[in-house]
Amino acid sequence: MRAYVGVTDRDWYRFLLARPELDEVNFWQPSGGRGFHALEPGEPFLFKLHYPENAIVGGGTFLTSTSFPLSITWEAFGEKNGAATMAEMRARIYRYRKPRPAPNEDPSVGCLIIEQPFFLAEPDWIPAPMDWRRTSSRARATTSRSRSDGGCGSTWSWPGRWRGRAGTSWSRTRRCSATRCWCASASARARSGCW
Repeated sequence: MRAYVGVTDRDWYRFLLARPELDEVNFWQPSGGRGFHALEPGEPFLFKLHYPENAIVGGGTFLTSTSFPLSITWEAFGEKNGAATMAEMRARIYRYRKPRPAPNEDPSVGCLIIEQPFFLAEPDWIPAPMDWRRTSSRARATTSRSRSDGGCGSTWSWPGRWRGRAGTSWSRTRRCSATRCWCASASARARSGCW
């Protein structure tokens, strides 16, 4: 199965973790000029924090992508952008965007709409694989691994309240070895003996 891992910051994650009632979020990109073609609607999209946290902290179902000026993005999604105000969102965009927009500019923002988002509490964070570069700030597409290509072959499902589009749920192959683990939580790692 194909999934996409989008890299985000702790502020976006914390803000949305506190709002479990949201039915969708905007995983925005500071530059709106790039198209997004990594996933088809209905495929899993995961949220990973920047290093040093470097962990999968949630996800959802990819719906669509587009780009809008910041003002329209804020008007359309408001707090679903992971910020309390448009000024706060603008400050985050300026922090990550190179070159920085002029203060009075209404910069284009990439919008990846993620349905049925879920966010994991810190004890349930999933460590990123050891072979992923720590310095990468870019997202990546990934596929599940079976026993035949080096994975352990076992699977786990996302938390019970989360279900994929049209009532289906998706699961991911857990990747285990002596030094790597992609189990859902500390309790799942303990139950499976995957440490």
